[in-house]
Amino acid sequence: MTNQVAFTNTSNTIPVTTFSAQPVISGGFGTSPTLKGVSPNCFAVTVGSGGAASGTLTLPPAPNGWMSLANDITGGTTLFCQQTASSTTSVTITSFSITTGLAANMSAGDVILMTCIPY
Repeated sequence: MTNQVAFTNTSNTIPVTTFSAQPVISGGFGTSPTLKGVSPNCFAVTVGSGGAASGTLTLPPAPNGWMSLANDITGGTTLFCQQTASSTTSVTITSFSITTGLAANMSAGDVILMTCIPY
């Protein structure tokens, strides 16, 4: 962790932590996926050829683990993304069909916007 900022209102102080290390795609998301962004706070994954139903990202060490949110802004009318695994250094996202609820491939070129928050 490199930069720490706190937002204060009249009753609470909420610390917000930022990281200098960029997430790294460590598996899934198709063949040769790409990642754009500079920190786990907000970034985009573009699914590679062949598509995939899931993908794993390596992240900087967190005290207890990572909570992530992901949205497929390209296939979002037919798919939704959900975090299916977490450790202190990684998260796994799986794509599911909106109609069946079963795991379903993201298509090559789909853009997945993500944020990851340490806990």
